[in-house]
Amino acid sequence: MTPEFWQLIDDTRPDNRDPGRHAAAITSVLIDSGTEDTLRFAAGFEHAIDSLYTFELWGAAYLSLGGCSDDAFEYLRAWIIGSGEAVSALARDHPERLFIDLLDAADDPDRRWDELGIQHGEPLLYAAGIAHERLTGEWLPARASPYPAEPVGEPWDESELLTLFCGVVGGASARLVG
Repeated sequence: MTPEFWQLIDDTRPDNRDPGRHAAAITSVLIDSGTEDTLRFAAGFEHAIDSLYTFELWGAAYLSLGGCSDDAFEYLRAWIIGSGEAVSALARDHPERLFIDLLDAADDPDRRWDELGIQHGEPLLYAAGIAHERLTGEWLPARASPYPAEPVGEPWDESELLTLFCGVVGGASARLVG
């Protein structure tokens, strides 16, 4: 991912952090920038979302949010990318720390998903495709690299998650589970 990729993410993020408005702003800039920039952005987004496809991030999300389906994990990763380079790096390198920070920002642990708006990251997945379709009349070409078959890292069982993360975050693990 290039500095230009992250700059576009940052420059188009609305003050209220609404992913739908963010995706619309990205789409608009990409349409104005043309097909080549749209393809570059799409490749950067593919790389960014693939880099977050880890069992560790999924496990931290599952534990801290009270579950995380396949689709929810994809929307979460898009939401993380929409939050910028620093948040993406934190999610990739220290997912447990990301969720401790996010949960500290949530007023009501029982409404974590709704309050944080993570499930609304889905529109960010389609910004480049919509721009490309408006520019060319066709959706994006097939990905340059195939979608990873499974997350990177060690698979986990739901019953193991608390034990896995207790060793990583120590006393803070109680905050992961609310």
